[in-house]
Amino acid sequence: MIIVEVVLTIIAFARGWKFWALLPLPILYGVAFLIGFGVGIVDPGMTDEEFSKFDPIFIGMDIILILILLVMAVIGRKKQTDTP
Repeated sequence: MIIVEVVLTIIAFARGWKFWALLPLPILYGVAFLIGFGVGIVDPGMTDEEFSKFDPIFIGMDIILILILLVMAVIGRKKQTDTP
């Protein structure tokens, strides 16, 4: 999945999104990190089976990320025209 996300980020960057193309990936991975970190603080003895109940959240976030990057890669950003 990460390879698809990085490739889509590169394509979106090349299609004119520049700074905006770089935002979705670290934001959603940061949120996933915070969820995992928070769960680790609240219940450090949580087993893998108990932690797996968060899998739908992480999979959903991954799908959202791919959809955002796909839209950015397909549409491209319109170039601003200089108007006096």
